[in-house]
Amino acid sequence: MSRLVLIAGERFGRFAVLLFGLPLFIPLVVGLYFLDMHPLVVIAGGTVAIPAAMLALVLLIGIISRAFGEAR
Repeated sequence: MSRLVLIAGERFGRFAVLLFGLPLFIPLVVGLYFLDMHPLVVIAGGTVAIPAAMLALVLLIGIISRAFGEAR
């Protein structure tokens, strides 16, 4: 997995986070979609969706801050 991340980082630069970060937001989006219809399922699914979304956010912030740090 680390080799895949390094190859994607070399090829796509700072936009490589989109390949790994956006799929992690999918459970959160699905959870919000079903919130009105099935609230108990959403509460149970939140144990996966919220940490995945936080991980995606941290990856996004890290990649962006690294990209702007190298620009100086």
